Amino acid sequence: MNDRHLFKAKRVDTGEWIMGDLITTPFLKSGTREQIPYILDVTKADYDCFEDLTDGNGYFEVDPATVCRCTGLKDKNGRLIWEGDILKSVTKDKKKVKRDESDLFDTVFGENKESVWTIEYKERRTHGHGFYFYGTDRRFSIRASQSVIWNCQCEVIGNIFDNAELLEVQEC
Repeated sequence: MNDRHLFKAKRVDTGEWIMGDLITTPFLKSGTREQIPYILDVTKADYDCFEDLTDGNGYFEVDPATVCRCTGLKDKNGRLIWEGDILKSVTKDKKKVKRDESDLFDTVFGENKESVWTIEYKERRTHGHGFYFYGTDRRFSIRASQSVIWNCQCEVIGNIFDNAELLEVQEC
């Protein structure tokens, strides 16, 4: 299966993370039109068939608030990056310095600086739909790509569901 088509979410019954195909269409809460998300984990199924829609056959009801799409990207350690992940990045401070009396500037790079990013899927008319990295202060966003991950030495350190404390901004 192609990584970028995977989903993961927490099971309703155990709270365990489960990964696989997201299925919502055939399941509705009785008396309502609200969809119940399920994930099919083919590694836990006896066979790949809709005849036996039971938890014991690889179908698991999941908490809709925790459903995450796989970005298809990997961090510097080769770990898959999911929507909702928290990443540590290393960037260099940079500033523009005027050369002389002319109007020319040079870019000067400073020290390495660690920062924490989250990743979200956004539908944007101006920059296109896709995954974007956001800083903890939400002041910037950058389109997620493998080159950004490698250049900024991004590493998954948790997710917004299990490790929200990693997003707390520390006061100086």
